[in-house]
Amino acid sequence: MARSKLNSKKASSSGMDMSEYFKQDALSDVTLKYSDQEMKCHKIILATRSEYFRKLCGPNSQFAEATQAVIELKDDDPTALEALLRHIYTFDYIDDQEKRKDDWMFHIHYSIVARKYGFTTESYGAITAFGKIVKTIEAPVLLCKVITTVARFEDLPTRAGLMVSDLMLSRLHTLLDLEEFRSYLHTNEGTLWKLMKQLEPVKLEPVRVNLYRCAEPGCRYMVRAEHLGGLLCSSHFTKPKLVFSCMVDDEEADTMVY
Repeated sequence: MARSKLNSKKASSSGMDMSEYFKQDALSDVTLKYSDQEMKCHKIILATRSEYFRKLCGPNSQFAEATQAVIELKDDDPTALEALLRHIYTFDYIDDQEKRKDDWMFHIHYSIVARKYGFTTESYGAITAFGKIVKTIEAPVLLCKVITTVARFEDLPTRAGLMVSDLMLSRLHTLLDLEEFRSYLHTNEGTLWKLMKQLEPVKLEPVRVNLYRCAEPGCRYMVRAEHLGGLLCSSHFTKPKLVFSCMVDDEEADTMVY
C-alpha cells in the first residue's frame, strides 16, 4: 500500500503511473530486444514518457520502427536499460529488493543510458548517487578500479570526471603506492599533467614593505613593515621616517625591528 501512495504522488507531477503494466504482456504492442534480452512494452507509454521513443515509434514517426512489432536497441548496457524502462513505467529505476543502489558501476551505466534516451535529470541523479558511493570507498585497490574504469567512458557528464579527479587528489598518496595506479598515470599523460599542475606550490604575490629609520642623529633604530602604524623609536619615542620601499615574498613581510 505504501508503494501505491508513493507512486501516486510521483504520478501527479510526472504523469500517469503505469507500474502495473511493467513487464506485462497485457495490451503490449511492441517487444524491445536488447543484448540477449527482450521485454514486452507499450508504444503509447514509451512515446508519452520519452522524446526518444516518441520520435522512434510514436504516432507521427517516420521511422520503420513505428510499425514494427519488435524493436532492437543496440549498444546499451542491458541492466541499465531495463532500469530505465522500469523508470518509464514506475518512476523508480531501482527495485527496492535489489542491491544495485550501492553498485557504483550500475549508476554509471544508468547515467549513460538515461541521457541517451532523454532523461537528463535522472542521468545527473545517477551521477550524484555514484559520487556518494565512491566517497565511502576506503580500500586503495577498489578506488583505483573506480578511477581506471570511469576513465574508459567517453560519454559521461563532465561532473563524473570532476568527482574522480577530486578522489585522486584526496587519496593520491595511498594510490601512488599501487603499481596499477602508477601504470595508469604513465599511459594517461593528460591525467598526469593535471595532477602535477594541481600539486604545484601556490605562488603568492610579492608584498610591498617599507623601511623606516629614526631621524635623530646617531640613532640606529630601524623598522621594516608594511605599515608603520603606531611604532615609535624605542630610544627617542619619535616616529621613524620612511627611507625606502621594496617588494618581498609574502612570508617575509612580517614586521622587523632592528
